[in-house]
Amino acid sequence: MTRGMYRVGFPIESGSMDMLRYMRKPIRLDKVKALIEDCNELGIYCFGCFMIGFPHETKEQIQETYNFILQTGLDYVKVSITQPLAGSELYCEYQKLGLLKTTASSSTYFHTQYDTAYLRADELNEMRRNILKAFSRKRLKRLFSYSGIKRYVLPKLSSPENLRYFLKVSWLALKG
Repeated sequence: MTRGMYRVGFPIESGSMDMLRYMRKPIRLDKVKALIEDCNELGIYCFGCFMIGFPHETKEQIQETYNFILQTGLDYVKVSITQPLAGSELYCEYQKLGLLKTTASSSTYFHTQYDTAYLRADELNEMRRNILKAFSRKRLKRLFSYSGIKRYVLPKLSSPENLRYFLKVSWLALKG
């Protein structure tokens, strides 16, 4: 049985301060980075949730999120693509911008069919894939470097339960 806290999730949403203001999300990215660093030192796995593809989000702002993801010590990330759900404020914004398509019924958080003011749906889907690929490569490098093992792996192996959890999540990560 695992005791204590072993994983924490951070609903960061964006690495762009402009987008965080747009979302009315009052967080400081420097504080989030410090919390993630503290968690890694304590041997706590860190999970980050991010959203891309807001109506007025630019490639440069998505690049800021990409950079933030790669500069932090997150163990896992979830990157979703914003979806305008009927009845939401976001839906109204998409509607005002003429971005709603009647054929977008199979659009999901993982593969969108909605364009934004600056990006086509296929560009957003590709950017999401690229972010996840780059994160996976960085995480694998971290697992096979001396400094990565010392900083991110060893603190998480402080007990037999934590070792079992590490092996389980490593196996799941390798399977995809």
